[in-house]
Amino acid sequence: PGLSAPQVVQLVLSGQHARIPDTLPEPLPQIIATCLSADPAQRPTFTQLVWQIQGVVDANGDSGVWTTQVTQSTYY
Repeated sequence: PGLSAPQVVQLVLSGQHARIPDTLPEPLPQIIATCLSADPAQRPTFTQLVWQIQGVVDANGDSGVWTTQVTQSTYY
């Protein structure tokens, strides 16, 4: 089962985040890792993020990478 929004908020506030799935096409794992950086200056702007993700979609199409369900076991 997926997590509710309040459960996700609680996990994030406690310093946890979702594990980056091994099945994502490159460069999505790197994009996600930069978004999760503890240093806000290292995180991409929304505009940069849109361009990066658009590049992945253009290269790979929508192959289902956007529909992975988040479960309790994906947090560490």
